[in-house]
Amino acid sequence: MRTRFLALLALPGCAGVGLHEAVPGDALVFEGRLERAPLGLSPAELAALPPARVRGTDPWTGAPATFTGAPVALFLEDGGLPLGRGADLLAFHGAGGRRAAVPVNAVRQLRPVLAAEEDGRPAGGPLDGRLLAWPDLDAPGLATDPRVRWWWLRGVKRVEALSWVESDGKALRVPPGAGDEARRGAGDFATSCMTCHRVRGQGGTAGPELTRFLGSGGPPRLTALLPGHLAARSGQPGVPDLPAAAAGRIAAFLEAVARSGEDGR
Repeated sequence: MRTRFLALLALPGCAGVGLHEAVPGDALVFEGRLERAPLGLSPAELAALPPARVRGTDPWTGAPATFTGAPVALFLEDGGLPLGRGADLLAFHGAGGRRAAVPVNAVRQLRPVLAAEEDGRPAGGPLDGRLLAWPDLDAPGLATDPRVRWWWLRGVKRVEALSWVESDGKALRVPPGAGDEARRGAGDFATSCMTCHRVRGQGGTAGPELTRFLGSGGPPRLTALLPGHLAARSGQPGVPDLPAAAAGRIAAFLEAVARSGEDGR
């Protein structure tokens, strides 16, 4: 028994993945709150990682599919990504300026993949980036999380390690004196808007920065733009419009931010 135990200790480690100092041409780059940064993987190194398969519902087609690629949790295991102190959020940057900010714990627990294949067909290549895909058919209840739709992301080539408190949490801070409507609206904004829009310098760049958006015109300016907006801009035809109550809360949050004159940076 002792001999078997020692033999197991002698086996080469299979956890984690070696990352080198990032260079031009890398297929995947990690930066941000790391002990060493930026770090990268070449196209060949990324393709050589042991693949994992997850079953999920493609939000762009609404069809179930099997996605195959590098398990993101692998980068968080021993020998992988050297997260710095306070790093509890991974911001995946994808095609067209879209961004998915995912808690590190969610990555560890749900184990999404950076998919190269969808049902055996290419889902992204070295030049196009990978598809961040989630196992909503394997994990009961995952599809009911309203954030997950926006965590699917095409064209991922860059991942940023962040502290939520210092990044998204700071951006979503509700100005003193704002009411409960604005406070709840900050959460709605984080779920439904930050994939494409920035507030106080944090979020996606697919759409305009919204820190000063409601400095004039008030909530009607926003609510007039929202019908059909999410489905049209995301390319996901099944996305419902934001309920009027949620739109009103988001407007209250943005109006409070604009009036405060604070950019949060």
